[in-house]
Amino acid sequence: MAAGSEDFARASRNPGFVQEFLQEIALPEGASRIIYDPDGKEILAYFSEYHEKGLLHESEFASLKKDVEKTSNLKDTSLSFQTYLPRQLLGTGTCSPIFVSRSAFLNNSTLPFFESALVDHEGQHTKDARDGIMLEGELLDHSNIDSIGRRTEEYIFEVRGYMAQISKAKLHGLQNTPYYHLRWNTFMNLYQSLQFLADFPVSRFDAYAMQVTINYCAMFRIRNAVWA
Repeated sequence: MAAGSEDFARASRNPGFVQEFLQEIALPEGASRIIYDPDGKEILAYFSEYHEKGLLHESEFASLKKDVEKTSNLKDTSLSFQTYLPRQLLGTGTCSPIFVSRSAFLNNSTLPFFESALVDHEGQHTKDARDGIMLEGELLDHSNIDSIGRRTEEYIFEVRGYMAQISKAKLHGLQNTPYYHLRWNTFMNLYQSLQFLADFPVSRFDAYAMQVTINYCAMFRIRNAVWA
């Protein structure tokens, strides 16, 4: 049974119902599970597993743990949802879980907002992580991801997440709403940041990956500007 607005309202009020509510949401492509994780214990265990396998370096592990601590204590309410897959597994067909924090219900006040963020945005991340990202004729995956900068990687993944939200806004009845315009503005900010970063590539492939994504963003902007 698909999740409804009444279920969302109940989950917003009752933390004990959240996991049951999440199980009613269709699993996004590339996602293995959707996990309610208000105290950050589940995602920390997930990170620790990859750290013990040598797929998560100490510095990155420490940084991720700090983010989880801020999110679970509500010191940082910006991270409503989190998904992660080590670079070494990008494009290997590996599905990854999506972790839902307490702030997810603070930042998304209606079911359409919640599903847009969870299914469309985070689902794009899990799909891209599982399949890799096709950059014209070149697949960005575990074999070449180390050739691009961390900031480049972040911008490429995030801009694709926001483009997915914007493209599917009509399905949720979110066109011409403040929620939609905020996502459009965030997309534009990422697009502009990527254009700036393109002047400082760390490798030839990094420059290529950024330019292909910038071109894609430019075409997307033209096609969707009518709703902005």
